[in-house]
Amino acid sequence: VLTSSALGSTVWSVATGAQVTRLGESATSVDTACFSYDSHFIVTYSDGDIDVWGASTGTLLGRLEDQSDGVHALAFNRAGSRILTGIREAVSLWDRESYTELLRMRFPEVGG
Repeated sequence: VLTSSALGSTVWSVATGAQVTRLGESATSVDTACFSYDSHFIVTYSDGDIDVWGASTGTLLGRLEDQSDGVHALAFNRAGSRILTGIREAVSLWDRESYTELLRMRFPEVGG
């Protein structure tokens, strides 16, 4: 479980209720977060940044360079090798190891 506040973000063990780790300084007031299926990684959106973290260490592993405001959805594929980000007008597929955008699919404008 990930909890977040203005003071920072904490990863907790569901089995024991104990704190596992705290995420680094840039993970304050996380708006959106997702664990990988194997629970080894966390992707967060906070203050305009999309960050990938080591779930057991709290180490910042990389940043996705998305140039949008407001990420509304985050997801990993089952293998944990790809990250999907959803913004108001598009979804993007990212490589988790290189932190590069592989594909961006834009939604058609509605009512315009």
